Amino acid sequence: MERPEKIPAFSKSILAGVLTGMIATVAGLIYNILYRSISGYSSGEIVNIFSTIFSYILVSMILSLAFYIVVKNAEAKSKIFTYLLIVLAIISMAAVLFSDTSNKFVFGGDKGLIAGHIFIGGILAAFLIPYFYRHSKMFI
Repeated sequence: MERPEKIPAFSKSILAGVLTGMIATVAGLIYNILYRSISGYSSGEIVNIFSTIFSYILVSMILSLAFYIVVKNAEAKSKIFTYLLIVLAIISMAAVLFSDTSNKFVFGGDKGLIAGHIFIGGILAAFLIPYFYRHSKMFI
């Protein structure tokens, strides 16, 4: 089967999101295992294997759609996306780490685990989605 000469930008961004989600899932699962073995944290009520896999893939797909919108409408294109996503990841991590722990249902002991997952997902998506978008011949 022959490759099309010009691959649609929407397809490239979606496939970049899927590939980024798969890589982030593997990195997140490794982090999950390391965090739990080092800290001795064992609760799996909120963050478990299923939620890790599902959330990384879903968030990467949503971010790839956001990347497509940014690429279509902005002049600086991927740099704007990368900077915005890094800032959003830092703000989200700070919100988790400095949240009130009096309500055990919100985060409880999951703060370090969730903050690490936000860091991994945000940083990998900020750099890998634009990279895979520009180098789409690797997977198309």
